Amino acid sequence: MLRSTLLSAAAILAIAPTTQAALVITEVMSNTSHGGGVANGDWWELTNTGPSAVDLSGYGWDDDATFAGSAIFPNGTSIGINERLLVVDENSTNEPGFKTAWNIPASVQVLNSTEMGSFSGLGSGGDLINVFDTGGALVTGVTF
Repeated sequence: MLRSTLLSAAAILAIAPTTQAALVITEVMSNTSHGGGVANGDWWELTNTGPSAVDLSGYGWDDDATFAGSAIFPNGTSIGINERLLVVDENSTNEPGFKTAWNIPASVQVLNSTEMGSFSGLGSGGDLINVFDTGGALVTGVTF
């Protein structure tokens, strides 16, 4: 009886849909160049394709390594269902110019280098971005 109950529970768990969010790096722009010195910072986009919002507080990212990064998302940072989040190498003073230059709608969340505390810049080739959860596990990554 116990064995059949455990097997039934295991079968249900095996076919149950996952409720975890799916974070995906959907765009990377390195070595940007808009005229006039406005909005020339590198940036990348993180999209939540999963069925629930994700609290990114304590998540980290790195563009130089395949282990938990030194750039940590600020507390209170979250990404909703189907929401995009841009991480930009612009300080808070330059963020409005960045949004204007790239025609970023107000609905898109932007984290600038002032809020992130650091942004080492992205390489032009053979580079990567990895996002890690609070335990240091790789959540998503891209090589470009």
